[in-house]
Amino acid sequence: MSSGRMTILLVVAVVMAAGISFGQVHFNDGKTWEIGYEINDSVHVDDGEAYAEAKTMVDIVENGSVPWPHSFRAYNQSTAVVSGGSVSTLKAYDTSTVDISGGSVHFLQAYDKACLKLSSGNVAVIESYDTTRVEIIGGTFNKLSIYDNSTATLSGGSLSDWLNVWNKSNLNIIGGSIGGRGLRVWNTANVNIYGGNVWTVHAFQSATITFWATDFFLGEGLSLNGNELVGIGLLSGQWLDETEWTTEIRWNDETATILLIPEPATLLLLSLGGLALPYRKRQ
Repeated sequence: MSSGRMTILLVVAVVMAAGISFGQVHFNDGKTWEIGYEINDSVHVDDGEAYAEAKTMVDIVENGSVPWPHSFRAYNQSTAVVSGGSVSTLKAYDTSTVDISGGSVHFLQAYDKACLKLSSGNVAVIESYDTTRVEIIGGTFNKLSIYDNSTATLSGGSLSDWLNVWNKSNLNIIGGSIGGRGLRVWNTANVNIYGGNVWTVHAFQSATITFWATDFFLGEGLSLNGNELVGIGLLSGQWLDETEWTTEIRWNDETATILLIPEPATLLLLSLGGLALPYRKRQ
């Protein structure tokens, strides 16, 4: 057992070191813990006043499990990790971090200013609220819904059902694959697409979706009004790395905006210090 790192092997160890009350196991001692067995209680991770700088971390490793109806919850500046095993429900609050690099999570929710990171493993349902941040660079997930003023970045991974973007949230797609029922954007949410494979696109209400690419080709039913795409149909082109892509514009409300911005506009923005979110005011 390495210094500063503890592996929980027996339920007795949890009782002695973490404390159990009202069917909950609490970790708030500023240390790093591993759970490698099934734990039949809800697991709460937070910093505790005496250990706020240490940032308590709990990792569900191989053979570890937090089954339904129990949950795994992170508060304050703590970190909840799933590197193996399985978790039924995982929730993040405050400025906590969830890091999933293996195993499986059925239901994942983030609130407040929490941060979600998915690099491997499988998550069935992801929901982000408030001003949370979601970063997906790998793994598989079935459904992703982004609400309120939250922000998500997809540079990898594979989605098999739907990706819903609501309210005033922002989504940047750099890579990865969005299949199933595709990308659906509502309210005044904003989406930028720089790469990846997006099977279908739905723009509802006052949503804005911007494609940053080269060599756009408009299929039957599509036309341009300036840089704005009108109609529905097949849209194709090349990303900056010359990868060819095709997506179906399946829904395009008259009040929504789909923009086609030809490269190298993105390169210019990068040279100026970052990717700007496009805004187009209707006349």
